[in-house]
Parts: sequence; C-alpha cells; structure tokens
Amino acid sequence: GRQRPLTATFSLDTADLPCGLYRVAGTFEVGGGAYRFESQPIRIASTLVTDYETIMADFERRFAALGGRQLSYPFQRDCAELLLYMLRRHAPKDGKIERRATEWAVQLDGMLPALQQDRDYFAGRSGPFLCAYRSRVDGSLQPYEVNLPEGFDSSKKWPVIFGYHGTYTHYYYGVVGLQSRGYQPLPKWPVVAIGLEGRHPVQQLKCMADVDFTEVYEQVKEHFGMDPDRLSITGFSRGAWTSCYFAMQLPHLFASSAPCAHFAHNFIGYAPNMRHVHFCPYHSVHDERCEIGIEHVLVGVLTSLGGHISYQQYRTGPHTTGTQYRDRRHVEKMLDSRRVHHPSDIQFVCSRPRYNRAYWVSIERLIEYGKLAKFSVRVTGPRSIEIETNNVGALSLDLTGDQVHKDKPVAVVLNGKSRTLPYAPNLRVEMQPAAADILKTPDVAGPLADWMFGKSLIVYGTEAGAETAAACKALAEQVSKGKSISPKRAMNFVRDAECEFPIKADTDVVTEDVADCNLVLIGGPGANLITSRIADRLPVRFDPDGLDLGDLRFSGRDASVAFIYPNPENPRRYVVVVGAADSAQPPAVKAYMLRELRADLVVVGGESAVRQPRKLHFDAQWRLQRQPALCQVPAGIETDWDKIALNAVHQYSGADVTFHWAWRKLPKIVEGPLYYCNVIEAVGDQHSLVAFTMTGAQLTEHLRSWIMLYGKPPLLRGMKLAWHIDPVNKMVRIDECDLRPEQEYVIVAAEETLMRPCWDAGEHVQYRLLDLNLVQAVAQYLQDGNLGRAE
Repeated sequence: GRQRPLTATFSLDTADLPCGLYRVAGTFEVGGGAYRFESQPIRIASTLVTDYETIMADFERRFAALGGRQLSYPFQRDCAELLLYMLRRHAPKDGKIERRATEWAVQLDGMLPALQQDRDYFAGRSGPFLCAYRSRVDGSLQPYEVNLPEGFDSSKKWPVIFGYHGTYTHYYYGVVGLQSRGYQPLPKWPVVAIGLEGRHPVQQLKCMADVDFTEVYEQVKEHFGMDPDRLSITGFSRGAWTSCYFAMQLPHLFASSAPCAHFAHNFIGYAPNMRHVHFCPYHSVHDERCEIGIEHVLVGVLTSLGGHISYQQYRTGPHTTGTQYRDRRHVEKMLDSRRVHHPSDIQFVCSRPRYNRAYWVSIERLIEYGKLAKFSVRVTGPRSIEIETNNVGALSLDLTGDQVHKDKPVAVVLNGKSRTLPYAPNLRVEMQPAAADILKTPDVAGPLADWMFGKSLIVYGTEAGAETAAACKALAEQVSKGKSISPKRAMNFVRDAECEFPIKADTDVVTEDVADCNLVLIGGPGANLITSRIADRLPVRFDPDGLDLGDLRFSGRDASVAFIYPNPENPRRYVVVVGAADSAQPPAVKAYMLRELRADLVVVGGESAVRQPRKLHFDAQWRLQRQPALCQVPAGIETDWDKIALNAVHQYSGADVTFHWAWRKLPKIVEGPLYYCNVIEAVGDQHSLVAFTMTGAQLTEHLRSWIMLYGKPPLLRGMKLAWHIDPVNKMVRIDECDLRPEQEYVIVAAEETLMRPCWDAGEHVQYRLLDLNLVQAVAQYLQDGNLGRAE
C-alpha cells in the first residue's frame, strides 16, 4: 500500500537558551536503518525579552563606534541602522516581541563586527535578511527583505525574483510562499528573492510604491549580483496586481511576470506592453476571493496579441499562498525566462510621461497630456522601420542593437508617410515639433503627483499672519507624512515603511534647497515668501477675489489651486504650489490631492457663473491645455453616465451586443458644459474596450450566472432579456431572450466590467482589444450631439 510519513513528537526546554536561531538535528533508526534529520531555523527570543534594554544598549554602543568611517559597503551601515530602529519600534510588550525580532537581532549581532572590519556581511550567507535603502525622495530608511541562495557570492550573476505581498501582510510575506510553502526551501534555489513593501497600499501603486521599486532595483543590481537578463516579478493576490503593473509599465526590465491568484482589474488596456515578457500566471479554479475569470480575460487578450504565455490552473485550493506557490514549476518558469532586448515588433500604451519606454523605443513628448499615447514600431527590413502613433509628439529610437544596418540611411514609414532619415545611434522622430523656453520632458512633465519621484522639500508659508501660517504648517505636516484628516485618504500603508518629507518655513529655505529639491510650496503669493518671489513667472494669477488660469476665471476668495510646474529658479526641478486666491485664506486643498495622477492642476472651492473644468493639464510647452466643451447639457435632461457609456460603446464599437455593469455611484449630470475631464471623472481612467465572440446560448447562460451572483443583470444593448427567480429552487429562469442559441455574436464591454470577479467565462473564449477606449467613446458620443436622444 501507499506509505505514510513517520511522525514523532518530542519537546525541548529552551528557557535558558540565549536569543538566537537554532536548528534541531539528530538521527533516528527505522527498520535497522539510520536516518539523519535537521529542522528549519527555530526562533528563540528569551534573553531579547528579559534583557532587552541591556542588549539594545550594547547594539547602539557598537553602532555608534562606527562613527563616520568610509566603508566598502556603505549600504550595510543603513541596514544596521534600520535593524536598530526596527528592534526599538517592536520592543517587547507584555512579555512578547515581534516574531521576526530574533532574526533581526541575530543579523545585527553579526553585521556590526563585519562593518567594524569593513567586510561584506552577506558573502557566503544564505536565507532571509532585512535590508534597507535610504530613499532619495525624503531621506528615510526603507525596509525590504532579501533571500539569498546557498553559496551566495555577489561577484557572480544571479537571477532575481521580486515578490509582492497581498493586501493585509508585510513585505516579508512577499515571497513567503516560495520561502516556506514551496517544493523546497527558497535558499535551495539558485536565485536572489526580494520582498518589498511599498509606501502606498499595494492596490493603489501611486508614485511612492513606484519609487520604492526603482530604488530597490538599483540597489539589488549594484550589491547582490543581479543578472539583468533574468529579472522576474511575482506576487500573491494584490501583489499579483503589482506584478502585472510593473511588467506593463517597465516591460524592458523583466524576463517574466508570474502573478498568483490574480487581482488585476483595469490593466487589460496595457496588455500590448507585455507581449515580450513571459507571462506565467497561476490561479486556483476554486479561489473564493479572486475568481478565475479575471485571468481568462488577460490571458485571452495576450494570446490574441501573440504574447508568450504559460498559464497554470489548479483544480483544488482556496485563496492562499500555500496553494498557489506549491508547484515548483512556478519558480522554474521564472528561472528559465530571459529578457528580450531588441524585439522587432513593439506595441506600447503610455498613460504617464514618466513611463515612456518600451525596449528600444521611447516617447519623448505627447501631443495632448492627460490622454493615452500609443505607438507600434516594426522593423520591416535591414534599413526600414514602420511606425504608427497616436497622441505622440516625438519618439526616440535606440538603434545601437542589430535592428537595422548601421551608418546607412533609414527608411521610415511614419503614419503611412515615407521619409528617409540619416542613421543615428539615438534616432529622434518628430511627429509634432515643439519649441519653447521650457518643454515637457519625460522627467519633468507632471502629473501633479510626479514631485514624489525626486528629492523634495515641503515649505509652509509664514507671510500672511499667525493664523494662516499655522494652517499652512498643519497642511505641510499632513503632506510630509503622506496623510490627511480622513484615514481613508491616507497616502501610505503605515507598517514599517513610512515617509516623512522634510519641512521648512519659507524663511529658512536656502539656495541649496532650490538647487537640489522639488519644492512643495504651501501658501500662494502673499502667504508664502517663495511663491511671492516667483509669482510673476507662474501660470496662475492670484488676486483676493479669484484665480485666473489663462482665459479661465475661478471667482471667490476661497478658490484654491494645487499645480505642478518647473521651478522658474531651477527648471530641472518642480515647484508644487498650493494656495488660495485670498492670501489670508488657508488653502482648501487636501493633502491627498497632491498625489493626483489625472491632472497637472486641480482647482477646489470658489464659485463661477459657468461650470468649468477643475482638473487640467499643461501642454508640451507648459501652457494651460484648454479643453473645449464636448457639449452643453440642457435644462431638464434625464439620463445618467451609465446609459451614456452603454449607448456610446454600442454606437461606436460595431458590436451585436454590448453590456455595462453599473456598480459605482457616479456624479450627476447637471445643466451646463461637459468637458473631457468630466468624462474621465465619471466613467473611469480610460478603460479599454474588449471584444469577444460567443453563441447566443453561451451568452445567455453567462448572464444567468451573473444574475445569480449579483441579483441583477448588467445594462445591455442589442438584446432583450427578461428573467425571474424560481421561488422553489431559487434558480434564475430566463423568460425572454432574442438571441439565437447557435448564432455567434460579437460582444463588447469595458475592461472594468469584464474584470469583475463574477465574470467566469470559459477558457475557450478569445478576447481582443479595440482601438477605442471607453472615455473616447463617451466623449465622441457627446461631441456628436447624442445627449438626450432616445435610448
């Protein structure tokens, strides 16, 4: 019969053992044979709890003895400083201590003599270690975990896996599935694994989490022997969302992306970016938290795009790392993947100027900021390239690879028109030339939250009196810590990763601050000395009765604005100005608004006789990008954004059936003009439209399943549907449906609707992206005068 593992129970008295990591090893005899066993490390805190202050005083004395010495491995001094901070932060309470504190104490005890002797503490070590980097943006120490393989040597090149945790766990759970639940312990694999936190909630990924990734990437590349051709990213649940996000924004960095239990709403539109990244998702069919339909849609779209996909489904197991990471093939596929350097066919969708690169092609400038930019570049011969662009002002092509013959003219077909350009290692192609004293570049282009990507200083104004100065200082402190009054609006996950941007009064700002930092100026002219000094060179004019933005006027003493702009005294850095029209009024802007990703400028408060857009962008020359009204809403109109969205998709997609799920509370449509930014606010962040084909019977069955899960069907166009719930067995019965069961229909929905967990379409369904997104469709619908027509 089938053999079962032998188990034996024993106990050990650990009361007198000093703090440390221990292993239990020995031999046992079975059937005349002797077998050796060894346990995983066992944490014994003991003396760290009973003699905590003595041990900590010794650690602090030894660390202070390092002084300001020059070290061969200076980042390891930062690691030791963070370990001290963590041990103090997680001091014993009620006779207990953070379970990882033993590991931190053991690591610090070994790292301090290594620093004293100026040698590499990590050489030859394996297992998990707490590491740190000093952030360039706020000077804070930030934690991450590194898992080193047996026989680690930083002079060798190692594959690296970045792992992200789920919603409610810490950075040291980023690779916990690989570390303790997998086929074998992580140090047995020839890979360096990195667990990250991110100073925003994982599901938001707004700026600070992006900075954390890029800074850790650079440190791992420099100090842990990263092989840049074998970089992979994985994550569980919302960490899976993260692993898709970075692979789509920075595809040229990654060999593979391996999300587990995917929770990735609203990324389908960026799927073309990941065509050359090995995509190997894992998902349990019975995952109760993130249903399998999410994976089907993304895999279907990538398949239609010709992506490199290895899709693994599990037939058993809930939403846990123990299920998703148990199969060793998950790691093997990542280790077998290699980065693609110069693909001959690239498609890329860009939503933020900073994320402008796909392999050897970069977007240098957009035409209209705040809208998606796209390009398709294809090498068609040894001296010819075909380029298609949408909303791209300028591209640069890195031709140092073997894409075309060097030192010979390059024939370029640009948006259907042929031209011949002289060869250059970095060939620039202009679609819409622009010239001005200051131009947007990928590093200085907004949106408002972009100040967080560089070293920054928060400056509060003292010019308008004690009461206003106190209000400015209070707002500065909220911005500094990434918080606001409402906990739901907090910028950061406050765990062990925190930020605290330095704060100064305007009277204390020195020349070095202007040269080195982005300045976040709290207080407008008359309230902040720095803002007053540069007021005549800013794009917004303040007066006691309102704000002037070009030819837009926002009246009211409390009209307030927050905007980002190149610092007139140092155009390589930003100023972010937060101020009210009347300098005696505290700004009505909230701290969370300074992480805005959909605008360069936000207006709050005030009043105006004509409703005007309050989220705006600057154009390529840093002038206000005026938005003409799409339409005028007449008095007494009776419609809503959901119906408009559904009608627009049906009208412009050419689908037989379109559907839309109304699940959010949307702003009302009121009398007056509607602008493009109003559409983005109402229907979401430019969600892509996805088309697929089903028979009438298949679609009817899926809609029946939808009603069972949600109690109501989605909004539909192009079909009739009537239904009821059988009172006996509580099953959904379809009373009327005008679809023919065997006929195939083209169906279109926005990705936000398709990616809801309820949509559990079969694996056979193939999806494809449409060139039109939801915002474009709605904007066109309004511009064509369809508002108020019969539905």
